[in-house]
Amino acid sequence: MRIIGGTYRGKKLFTPQDAKTRPTTDRARESIFNVLENGIHIPFSKVSVLDLYAGTGALGLEALSRGAKDALFIDNYPEALHVLSKNISFFKNAKVLKEDAAVFSLPQKKCFDLVFMDPPYGKGFILKTLHHLHAKEYIHSNTWIVCELGKSEEIDLPNTFYLSKKKVYGKTKILFIVLNKNIY
Repeated sequence: MRIIGGTYRGKKLFTPQDAKTRPTTDRARESIFNVLENGIHIPFSKVSVLDLYAGTGALGLEALSRGAKDALFIDNYPEALHVLSKNISFFKNAKVLKEDAAVFSLPQKKCFDLVFMDPPYGKGFILKTLHHLHAKEYIHSNTWIVCELGKSEEIDLPNTFYLSKKKVYGKTKILFIVLNKNIY
């Protein structure tokens, strides 16, 4: 597993040696960032990134490699945290928080421009986490949220959110979500 673009392209990433962490494949990450850069036109140099259920941190690290201002990685699984700490060691603008990604709390108010969410499949964490992000005002009207879930999983987004794009890569479904601007 490696970073596929930006300044740190080709940098190898450490991965957990157990089956509980399911890193996003290089192919899926490449497709996600192709959509973010060429479809949505994310200005990486201006974004703060939140990587929830971070695992190896591959998604947030990819954004940092492409110039993101900073990234916060949240996970609470010990093996993932160990690997994540090693993977972010070469970035000064990256921090790790050991908390439950569905209900985390930050010591000071912060709003993120790009959120990656890759929870365990089939556990219902996406909706709970979306509600939390919105209720705590960790996102704003232009925040993009990229969610990864199992190919056969379906979720009914609350009308607070709008599904902009959906992609399927192998066993994985990727959702690109923003706040529903028709409500605000």
